[in-house]
Amino acid sequence: MLRLVEQTHLQLPEHGELTAAATGFELHGEISAPAGTVELKPVTVADTLLPNAITLGESAHIDVSGTWVNDRLDSQNQVSLATGASDGGRVTLTTEQRDLNMSPGSRIDVSGGAWLNTGNQVTAGAAGHIALTAANHDSGGQAANLVLQGELLGYGIKQGGGLNLSSSAVFIGADNGQSANTHPAINPLVLSQDFFNQGGFADNNITATVLG
Repeated sequence: MLRLVEQTHLQLPEHGELTAAATGFELHGEISAPAGTVELKPVTVADTLLPNAITLGESAHIDVSGTWVNDRLDSQNQVSLATGASDGGRVTLTTEQRDLNMSPGSRIDVSGGAWLNTGNQVTAGAAGHIALTAANHDSGGQAANLVLQGELLGYGIKQGGGLNLSSSAVFIGADNGQSANTHPAINPLVLSQDFFNQGGFADNNITATVLG
């Protein structure tokens, strides 16, 4: 079990990378890496993925958004010009035979930033990518569900980011009680029509691995 306790802030440098494999993750603190990469995944033993769950608590934040840099202002204030990390990064969370749970209040941000140079020209940073996968690669294993109650952000000045969601079952639109008729072990991911107008994402890829 890997646990990030509340009020802990894991600060990585620009373009920093964090890759962790464990049989379970509980995040209650913050991880930030401007334009960076965060990947949480199951442990692999002899080509077999061990079951693992991921829970983002209500105070959990993963922020790999791009920076906002004003070289014109920094040069006037005789501040060293910042390095370029205006692009949003990438967050990949994967569970195996267990749920991936984003609690209310949790947040993942891959939004792009921008750079204003000394010539007063703005260069927009590209928004990044989020991939949340609740998987089951064992035909006899437990169903894995994506429980999405947190906030996903992928805004960009020119174009929004990419979003990949994968769960055992997915309902899009009004539920009307249909999700209750699925397998007892499956908790369908229900996405309203408004979901696709939130968070700023331009590229959405939704996958139902069992009932789809």
